[in-house]
Amino acid sequence: MNHSNIVKKTIGLALIATLAACASTPDKKAAMVADCTFPDAPEIAAPNWICDETVEGGTKW
Repeated sequence: MNHSNIVKKTIGLALIATLAACASTPDKKAAMVADCTFPDAPEIAAPNWICDETVEGGTKW
């Protein structure tokens, strides 16, 4: 093998490894899902009492 073929194969393997590593990274936005959100702003997480959970020491309506 000559020098140019070795360089081409090395660059090709590095490119494939880089693309594979980027493809396997999980999306942080998809992983973070709120249990409770505001009715008028579903992209914003809300405290649990907004979603009809009993407040400590309180009563449920």
